[in-house]
Amino acid sequence: MDLIFYASTGRVLYEKTIYEYLTNTFKAFADAVIPRSPELTQQYGRVQYYGALDLYTGEFIILSLDSLVVPLALPVAETLNIAAEQLLYREGEEGKQKRRPRVLLPF
Repeated sequence: MDLIFYASTGRVLYEKTIYEYLTNTFKAFADAVIPRSPELTQQYGRVQYYGALDLYTGEFIILSLDSLVVPLALPVAETLNIAAEQLLYREGEEGKQKRRPRVLLPF
């Protein structure tokens, strides 16, 4: 298994760990944007039943972002996770400790 040094955090990660991180992040994003909606099936037809996870939209986003000249899947995944942390911080989700969110600095 290949090791990858990730410069922005100074961590050494396994390639499998990065793949799981990417797929979980983009699956959560895709499911939040286009959730499965079986309750709309009777009203609008069967096409409304399926969500983004059924159509592998998360994997498509990863492939699309990584096919660019500069692969962007990992930085976009980090940005999505930072935004999710800030959203939880603002809403004060029960059971989570309130902590100051990380700040994404411009390059």
